[in-house]
Amino acid sequence: MDIEAYNQFYIMVDEPDKVNITSEFGMYDLSVDKTNEQLYEHQGFISIQNYARGVNHIRFIQVIPKHIALKK
Repeated sequence: MDIEAYNQFYIMVDEPDKVNITSEFGMYDLSVDKTNEQLYEHQGFISIQNYARGVNHIRFIQVIPKHIALKK
């Protein structure tokens, strides 16, 4: 699954197994031992790959920043 989230932040709520998530912020994959940090916040083009045999659900909090113009 691919998600275009250039003006949004996706923050993972759980730690799912058998899934690979990559974005402009980095990578999350528990099966890779050589990563020094698993990233839970993603933005930009997000690619999600499921390595499980069945359906794997991943919960995110989606944050859409809103710019408020200040009145003078």
